[in-house]
Amino acid sequence: MRYYKTSSNRKVHQRALNATMRRLNRVIEKDDLWQGRFFVKQEAAVFLPYEDHSGYELYVLLKFCDRKTGREWYARDSANHWTIWGGSHLFREMNDFIVERIDVWANEKPYAEKYNWIEDKDNRDVYHGFGIKGK
Repeated sequence: MRYYKTSSNRKVHQRALNATMRRLNRVIEKDDLWQGRFFVKQEAAVFLPYEDHSGYELYVLLKFCDRKTGREWYARDSANHWTIWGGSHLFREMNDFIVERIDVWANEKPYAEKYNWIEDKDNRDVYHGFGIKGK
């Protein structure tokens, strides 16, 4: 179980968030249905003290991406929000992106598609977040 971090060291917050995002991306990469089609990465961050200066909070802007359509969605909140309870908030936000914002189930037939977004040699740089295939 994870807990709120109040460290004055930014790296403590950043490492926790990086580990949670890495875990989410690996889960989607190994998923039989999505095969690495979706990923999340951090776009920006700011490290601010609490009003009473008793600790610090890392606020981040996360980018949720779909490699197939190129669609993106941004969400912002504190790193503690994304990492608490083992990252369940981050996993839920990715699920909302897939199901509600892109609406994959209404617009596509994901079970019929057998494209592996990770093993494609032309698409290899997309895995690392450097771009989207075809752009």
